[in-house]
Amino acid sequence: MYISIEKRDDSIIVKPNGRIDSHCVQEFEAQLYSTISNASDRIVVLDMANVEFISNGGLRAVLAGMKKCQEARCKLRVAGLNSVVEELFQISRVNTVVDCFDAVDLALTATVH
Repeated sequence: MYISIEKRDDSIIVKPNGRIDSHCVQEFEAQLYSTISNASDRIVVLDMANVEFISNGGLRAVLAGMKKCQEARCKLRVAGLNSVVEELFQISRVNTVVDCFDAVDLALTATVH
């Protein structure tokens, strides 16, 4: 798995690429949490367009990231879920806690309370 970070105006886009599984979940967590800790009052978009699979550990990292965002006063949004990853978000009900969007641009412009 490879992760890139892109900064846009008042937002940060985290772009993991590949599988988020037991082999790399710690790296994913560390990068996500580090980004969130420096994102006060910003939108953090987790762009999942290039993620083929996410394990339970990866889903837990997303949920923990949501909690860390609340503490850091930023907003975590997820974008670009493919059908496999979207189904895992639905089965685990992560999609009921984290705002999910079809594309990064939608996640950046949406008004969510």
